[in-house]
Amino acid sequence: MKTLTFIASLLPAILMADATPVQFADLTFDQACEVARQKDKFVLVYVIKRTEELPKEDRPPADEPTTPDDAPRAPERLPDFEPLPEPDKDSYAAYTWSDGTVARWVNENTIPIRIEAASDPAFIEQFEVDTFPSVLVIEPGGRLRARIRGFRNPGSLLEELKEQIAATDPVAAALARLRRSGGTDLSARLAYANALRDTGDNLGALREYATCLNALSMETGLKPGAKLVAVKVLAVKEMSLLAQRFAPARDELLKRYLGLKELIASGAATGEDAAIFAAIGTHLDRVDETLSVYRQLKETAPNAAVTILLRPALVDALVDIRRYQEVLDLIDVPQHFDAAYEQYQADARRPLPSGGENEAFRAFLRRQFVESTIKYYEVLVGVGAAEGARKIAERILSVDAGSATYAALAAAGLRSGRPGEEHLEQAKKAVELAGAALPADTLLTLARILKAINRSEEAAKTLEDHLPKIKDAFQREEIRRRLVADTGT
Repeated sequence: MKTLTFIASLLPAILMADATPVQFADLTFDQACEVARQKDKFVLVYVIKRTEELPKEDRPPADEPTTPDDAPRAPERLPDFEPLPEPDKDSYAAYTWSDGTVARWVNENTIPIRIEAASDPAFIEQFEVDTFPSVLVIEPGGRLRARIRGFRNPGSLLEELKEQIAATDPVAAALARLRRSGGTDLSARLAYANALRDTGDNLGALREYATCLNALSMETGLKPGAKLVAVKVLAVKEMSLLAQRFAPARDELLKRYLGLKELIASGAATGEDAAIFAAIGTHLDRVDETLSVYRQLKETAPNAAVTILLRPALVDALVDIRRYQEVLDLIDVPQHFDAAYEQYQADARRPLPSGGENEAFRAFLRRQFVESTIKYYEVLVGVGAAEGARKIAERILSVDAGSATYAALAAAGLRSGRPGEEHLEQAKKAVELAGAALPADTLLTLARILKAINRSEEAAKTLEDHLPKIKDAFQREEIRRRLVADTGT
């Protein structure tokens, strides 16, 4: 009996002996994309936080530090950011990548590479990697096809990879993602609605948008707060595109707007109601009506919760349509920026439990601060308050001086209708920092600023120099098309 037990215990090892693990190529991402194009495959990128997540035999010696001693530590929790729990760090290496079936399929159908976050921050920024480990499936041209956050066992990983790579129908792919979440992932449902809209299923898209707007936090797994509201506001924006060609969608938005208007007047509205009311008003060209509601509330109930909650949503709506002076009539912009900056600093100082690290969290925190405050910079540029705008830009860059931040500042200057030399320098810095991982929108912003300040020849030279960095041929053509549309030539 003991002999049988011993033999049985050896079976897993015996079976694994014949299995060749995933053969990760010693290539950069750009090199992998080139090989993938030549072999007509996809690129599979296994993203890890640091070398401790590598198989033990692949790690550097213990006396060679893999992360800086002063690596930032994250707070115990930030609202609306809940990274997936990490399993044992060797799980992929010792379990999934070593599975024979997984390894054969990955090696035959993809160019697999491994990227450590600290060694390729440009890749992390370009593809917004926020969870470690992650597996990304990328088309030969460099476009993201699938993102798998956290650990998967061999069967689950192989199923998702096959499904995502094989999917040529965007509706089928979006529906598969939604079903995997059990129907609770609101972002997945919104992507499904967009796919239906873009393929002409207007009624189906309308149904899914309505489901997004009706979703409760208990149904989506999202906590009540900014993240849930942000997805619903985005749903309003996407639904408004459908409304431009499909009257029932516009009727549905109007019905919701009028219903929320009554709810706000009654004093029973929530912050979510106020944000959606303002968002719908923007896309239905009813911002003046929304302003009127706010002014009435300010006179009759200035300290009521709904009055306070409607104001930031209205500010966003006014910035969206570039009515900057009216933003200044509503709020003290420098004061609001200062408050956001102080909140960022307070969040950044909150400690994790002993021994915890989460660089992804810190990156998220910086990105969230930039995204939430760039509107204040845009407003001051838009009204010609150059000195105030410069001070805000300096403080934003003190938090995050990456390519995406410089690009956001430059784009804000362009949107304001007052692009100048400072915005040109911001755009050039964004392109420089992006290096080989240059996003199409960043290059487009630079070219548009050059054209706006009457430097068309330099814009053409810039495109000639940098367009080859855009790996996706479709995106290169889209840049050219949009620039032609700007000028009509």
